[in-house]
Amino acid sequence: MTGWVKILLRVGVLPIAVEVVNVVHIMSLDLNPYTIPIAEKTKELT
Repeated sequence: MTGWVKILLRVGVLPIAVEVVNVVHIMSLDLNPYTIPIAEKTKELT
């Protein structure tokens, strides 16, 4: 492969890989400890 093909592949694949890592990270977060404080703050503001 020529150099420009390698660069194009990296430019195309790298953003997709970063997004996959972000989605996996967000899906693995446990947000249950924050539900009560969020609900209380919402009640205060509304």
